[in-house]
Amino acid sequence: MTGIEQSQPGAKATVEQMLDVGPHRSMLNYLDFDGLVRYFAEGTDDERSAHALMTKRVWRLVNHSVEGCSGLVLALLFVKRAYLEVMEKRRNGELGGDPRSESVALRDFNRAVKGAVERARGRGRHIEPQRDANGKVVLRVVQGGVK
Repeated sequence: MTGIEQSQPGAKATVEQMLDVGPHRSMLNYLDFDGLVRYFAEGTDDERSAHALMTKRVWRLVNHSVEGCSGLVLALLFVKRAYLEVMEKRRNGELGGDPRSESVALRDFNRAVKGAVERARGRGRHIEPQRDANGKVVLRVVQGGVK
């Protein structure tokens, strides 16, 4: 990871912390490694390019993060590993499609993360505080302090 994505509040949340954030659990959908490998290998959304699909997933994760969802780093690690797995299978002839070396695939992923974070910041999207039914700001307390 480049580090810029880790500065987002809640970016380094664990699975347990991701489960504890109420309605903002969308990052958990990205922790299905086998599903991500299939997605990149087979293509969906009328798109068969693993690179384009990986970039779309990175963009969605960053958007979820700026909308208050926790767990960006963990979710990005799953996306990165799945993308690298597909590229390795393509290099080994197990899957069809455009094979990329590991170093090229890593550069692709890192560029996607950097670009997604820059786009999100450029759009002025900032985390809105979570509020209760009365409109008061809610601070989630975790062991060791306020999160």
